[in-house]
Amino acid sequence: MTAVTTQRDVVYNAHRQHLKVAVHAADTTSIQTAIDAGADSIEHGNDAKDEQLRKMRDKGIFLDLTPTSYSSFFLKIMGRA
Repeated sequence: MTAVTTQRDVVYNAHRQHLKVAVHAADTTSIQTAIDAGADSIEHGNDAKDEQLRKMRDKGIFLDLTPTSYSSFFLKIMGRA
């Protein structure tokens, strides 16, 4: 079973019970896995790429961005990197 398949099963079963699924994902691989699995929200999302952000927007996936001080993430989104 792949990570996407496993997460997709979790999301499916949660949605059957009318529950939302939040996934903690900071790197591009885990973010993509959460998107592909159909998560309702992604927590952190620090390394999200533009295409991933577009997919999240199109699928209605909420991003709960967690501020960090250990990377240039905020400089990047402010156009200063």
